[in-house]
Amino acid sequence: MKYYLKNKKKIKSLTNQNRGKPPNLKSTQLKIPNLWTNQFQCIQLFKFLTEEGRHVYFHLAGKRSQKVENEKKNEVIQNTRKFYEYAQDIAEKLFKIKCDSKRCIVFFFRNPNEEQSIYNFSQYIQNEIYQFILYGIHKLLSEKFVYDLIYILGHENEINNVIDYLFQVQEQPSNYSQIIQNLFIKQKIQRMKEEQKQKPSIEIVQYEFQDFLKDENTRYRVRIFIEEILNIFQAQSKYYEQYGIEN
Repeated sequence: MKYYLKNKKKIKSLTNQNRGKPPNLKSTQLKIPNLWTNQFQCIQLFKFLTEEGRHVYFHLAGKRSQKVENEKKNEVIQNTRKFYEYAQDIAEKLFKIKCDSKRCIVFFFRNPNEEQSIYNFSQYIQNEIYQFILYGIHKLLSEKFVYDLIYILGHENEINNVIDYLFQVQEQPSNYSQIIQNLFIKQKIQRMKEEQKQKPSIEIVQYEFQDFLKDENTRYRVRIFIEEILNIFQAQSKYYEQYGIEN
């Protein structure tokens, strides 16, 4: 019995030892990978661009057995579906936007088939925090929109000049900034929903786009978009300034 108690004490003492654990475990610090998903500003920018530039028609898949309340509601649903199909047609033919799925138009983000470009952000942007954020997320963005961002961030104190630059007359609608193109598609979808009107021809839409460019409200909406972009980037710089951290 005494022998059993002695062995029991030995076994207990062995189980209490930190066997198999690496030394200095408590003082070890794990470094977070430098990924865009770990950067707050990159996430904010991704969220903003997704909300603004992604236009998707949602339908109730798998619920065909449920009867629609009335024919008028069903007609609205079918029309809305057609409106998104037509908006996609405009994006593809007028703006040369490649859509991978039906009734899904995406601006600002890089198409999977689009080659990744190499950028030297420091050549155009002095703020190192801006460079850091751009470097973290630029692989997700279309080349065309990245150049828009570079110009916006490089002239952050000259918003009027930035707007004039984006509205410079282009030979083709597809050459205009995706910021402008996106706002046009967004407005087109909204008006078609409100008016429940039949779609016009692409030729007529081209004239509508020219009128859209001349509208002062369009310039105002572009200004709001630019200011939102700058707010996201400047928030990080203000954080560093607040805590006395150098760029």
